[in-house]
Amino acid sequence: MKILFPLFASLLVVVSCQKDKTLVFENQKFEQQSTKPCDQDDCTTAVVEIPVATTANSIAADSINKTLLKTVSTIVSFEEEPLKAVSYEAVVHSFVDSYNQLKKEYPKESTPWQAKIKGHITYQSPQLLAIQLDHYTFSGGAHGYEGVRGLNFNPENGHLYTADELILDRQGLSDLVEKKLRSQLQIPSDKGINSTGLMFEDDRFKLPDTFLFLKDAFVAYYNTYEIASYADGPTKLVFTPEEVAPFLRVK
Repeated sequence: MKILFPLFASLLVVVSCQKDKTLVFENQKFEQQSTKPCDQDDCTTAVVEIPVATTANSIAADSINKTLLKTVSTIVSFEEEPLKAVSYEAVVHSFVDSYNQLKKEYPKESTPWQAKIKGHITYQSPQLLAIQLDHYTFSGGAHGYEGVRGLNFNPENGHLYTADELILDRQGLSDLVEKKLRSQLQIPSDKGINSTGLMFEDDRFKLPDTFLFLKDAFVAYYNTYEIASYADGPTKLVFTPEEVAPFLRVK
């Protein structure tokens, strides 16, 4: 027993540490308006709803939170140099403050701006934490921009996976997605990928920048303007997990 007890105690410590590292998230909302009270018709509004990792003393949680904040800041910023925000409060405040400064310089500018970002966890496993960001921004012009971003993390350390780290067989996945795209948009297999109006560079198919991992699906997502016009909107290609499993490194 004198030998086994220290070993048992050590195992308890390991289990306890593992539990402490379990990622826990809390949905938080940050909002700023140009005037109060107001409604969406007469004031600028910035709203960010985001899952925030609250796990104490966790390198993974800290890394995920920093990456999410940086991404949201980049989406909201319309400057050449993205805002280096230290908090979501600073992000929404900066957006509204930019509008207020514009109003001072150009008093007749009356169109309110809008920034809306909503993030949610779409998939979680020992190998993968997938967070989807749905966003809309309008800062003048004919129309705003609506888009989707998929951030896929290693839950062990909070590292944001690159496409090469996610994809095991790029050519195989590319062939699968192109076949689905051609079928969905009725593009003949013997014609160029742009033959029906798409806008791939040099008429050559390429995988999208956005991959969404859902509980029961994998989505290859082309945002507006990525391969088609604004009027055509985004292109979403949905696969079952079984269809894409042979081409991915993570499950």
